[in-house]
Amino acid sequence: MSENAPDPTSLQYGPVQGQRSQWPVTFGIICLLFGVIGTLLYSWGAISSLFLKDLFMNEEVLSGGGTSSEPEVEAMMKAMTDNMERWSNVMGLLNLLMVLLAILLLVGGIQLLRRKPVAAPLLVSWAYAKIVASIGLTFVNFLVQRGQMEAMSGAFASSGGPSSGEFGTIMSAVAGVTVFISVIWY
Repeated sequence: MSENAPDPTSLQYGPVQGQRSQWPVTFGIICLLFGVIGTLLYSWGAISSLFLKDLFMNEEVLSGGGTSSEPEVEAMMKAMTDNMERWSNVMGLLNLLMVLLAILLLVGGIQLLRRKPVAAPLLVSWAYAKIVASIGLTFVNFLVQRGQMEAMSGAFASSGGPSSGEFGTIMSAVAGVTVFISVIWY
């Protein structure tokens, strides 16, 4: 047995005198990993929100993919397009905020790997800001999904689909799932 390793029969599992603890390395690498992934994903979200208007303003999309000339489908697509256009700027700004938070996580992870004392306040600030931003993003996602479901409800009811009461139940279920996934994801 190495003289630097603790005796496995004792309850002294902390670092041996003179040995540096390894938890900053572990948590630093985790922060770097999540920071890189967050930066990439939220950057994509911010960039794609800029192109949503162009995508949804395409005449083929507005007519339901060019396969239908039913007025209900065109009205539904128009309502869905209006909803996405209404929220695309807000979603883009919130995604930019999340990119900044991911970069803060990266910086905090690097400082933790370097064992700098500034790492703790950086990561605590990141945690509080992430909680607040996640609540905002979850709320906005809920509103976006609700708008999309309301846009679809009129078209389904007029084409013999679920009634507004049945569709309301479906909308509630989808909204609940959206909030649940958003809380976990963000």
